[in-house]
Amino acid sequence: MSDAKKIQKTKIDATIYHNNPDLLIKEISTLIDEAKNHVAREYNSTQALLCWLIGKRIDEEVLKSERAEYGETIVASLSTHLTHSLILRTGSLTGHVF
Repeated sequence: MSDAKKIQKTKIDATIYHNNPDLLIKEISTLIDEAKNHVAREYNSTQALLCWLIGKRIDEEVLKSERAEYGETIVASLSTHLTHSLILRTGSLTGHVF
């Protein structure tokens, strides 16, 4: 597209939005909603991967890939230690590290 056509298109778009601010608000709201949804999807997939990796490490390092009767005790103990560690790192239980 030539520079002249770009300028003309920009002027037309600006006129449309100037004459119809509701359209601009709707489009920006849609962009924000799409971004929020994208972040939520990425967070959910990352959280699922994190949980799987934690389970895998516990299975490999603690349970040695065998079923153990003490598995529930191990998970409870690990939870206590991780909670204490989180409080020391962040000062709260909210988990907001950043």
